[in-house]
Amino acid sequence: MPSHVMSHSFKRGEMVAKEDKNGIVVLKRRDVRDVRILSTKHAPILVPGKQSTVSSRLSKLKPLAVLEYNIGKSGIDKSDQMTSYATNIRKSIKWYRKLAMYLLLGTTIVNAHIVYQEATKTKVDIRSFREMLVEEWLETQKSAKDANNSKKLGKCTFRRYEKIRMENLCEECVFRATGINARMQNVIIKF
Repeated sequence: MPSHVMSHSFKRGEMVAKEDKNGIVVLKRRDVRDVRILSTKHAPILVPGKQSTVSSRLSKLKPLAVLEYNIGKSGIDKSDQMTSYATNIRKSIKWYRKLAMYLLLGTTIVNAHIVYQEATKTKVDIRSFREMLVEEWLETQKSAKDANNSKKLGKCTFRRYEKIRMENLCEECVFRATGINARMQNVIIKF
């Protein structure tokens, strides 16, 4: 690899390329990130990309290799690209657990993201979508916990040596009355 091509730094939209005598093109272009291309098929030329939605803007010039790659890019490439932006894998997890997390959770979230965008007709990046999912899961957990807490009857008048009925107790008192400590406290329970 030519070092002056790989080490060259420039602004967004600029490109540097070199072709050797065998026809191998080494190309580096700055877009959002540095894009490095090694091709034997494409010449190092810039061609207009897809037309911008705003009519006043001109279409951007992109390398021919990038345009043809984007046209031929399959679902696996897109899924891997989206998953790599916000990885959910921790370094301390064993490799087979990492694989399961990556395959099951990562792929499921990417698929859900695509379905969400098609259903709502809104464009959301994958990281924001993951945050939305986590917030929704936390809200679901909170509402389920609140529903369980609403079964409690408020302040319970539990006395130590009283005869009590189970239906008049809150969940905490039922747990205390039926637990091991109940025998030690001499609580009498009517059924």
